[in-house]
Amino acid sequence: MAESVNAAALVALTDAQARSVVSAASSAPSIHNTQPWLWVTAAGGLDLYADPARHLPVADPTGQQLLISCGAALLHARLAIHSLGLTAQVTLCPSGDAQVAAGDLPAATLRIVGEQPLAGDDQRLVDAIPARHTDRRPFSSLRVPEAVIDALRLDAEREGAWLVALDTPDQRIDTAVLTARADWLETRDPAYQAELQRWTRIGDDDAVDGIPRDVVAASREARATEVVMRDFNATNRTNPADSALAPTDVERPTVLLIGTDSDNPRAQLMAGQALERVLLDATSRGLAASPLGQAIDVASTRTLLANTVGGFGRVQMLIRIGYPQPGAAPLPATPRRDTSEILTTHPSP
Repeated sequence: MAESVNAAALVALTDAQARSVVSAASSAPSIHNTQPWLWVTAAGGLDLYADPARHLPVADPTGQQLLISCGAALLHARLAIHSLGLTAQVTLCPSGDAQVAAGDLPAATLRIVGEQPLAGDDQRLVDAIPARHTDRRPFSSLRVPEAVIDALRLDAEREGAWLVALDTPDQRIDTAVLTARADWLETRDPAYQAELQRWTRIGDDDAVDGIPRDVVAASREARATEVVMRDFNATNRTNPADSALAPTDVERPTVLLIGTDSDNPRAQLMAGQALERVLLDATSRGLAASPLGQAIDVASTRTLLANTVGGFGRVQMLIRIGYPQPGAAPLPATPRRDTSEILTTHPSP
């Protein structure tokens, strides 16, 4: 149960502060850039709700990735509040787990309980928020140091999750096979393809959500990589084996698995916060990252992924990280919905 909060001790957010916090939260990553979150001002803080209109029933039937997306936005909001010199008490699923993914009950509440200067690691993560972008381009051959992976592991643990680097030969083979299998199943599922097309923004430069045109185009570039990348162009597929790259040029990214001990909405929100803390820390260290969501989408491969690390807990997310290619151009900002669309403000009492 959440600790009780003394209402008289709460610090009110101004409207400008609330908008600033929600704007920062909206820059978090989400499945297919659906941005499935809504915010409501409350006495002494903000309430976070899942937006069921942005749920992907085919790719994400249980709402797991919807809540992971909300958890990532929640971590951004926490950091944004701290950047204002304030500190928030966060309560996950304050009314219980039921109906959280449906948006009927708040996924989390943030209550401003005092002042706290921003410093140290949180300052570094706040600075990384505008620089973090999902990067699906090939990485360089430079390996990620073990010390960095250890730091990312601690990031996940700080949010109540765990992180495993899949670095043994057996783990890498299993991950490659399971991701390829899940990708094969999805590309041959008409319902999945129809859902993907609904969120693909080819020819719509003014779209504020969904998968941008440049991401769709980039997903079609020939490449040889150990782990299959998602192809967002569902209507113009080619054989990934047709890559012109030589075998010696096969990309071998560092693959990280993030999981939790349980698999309820609370755990999924924790996983989302862990994921985003890892991504922001990685960004601050000059690393790039992107999700490997296919094996998470398919229930059977998600279960088998857990077996690669001993079968304990529940796998919540699989990501690839690495250093960008030398001279790689900065990525454009992914479009976001306006704050007015996702924030409901109530007059202060």
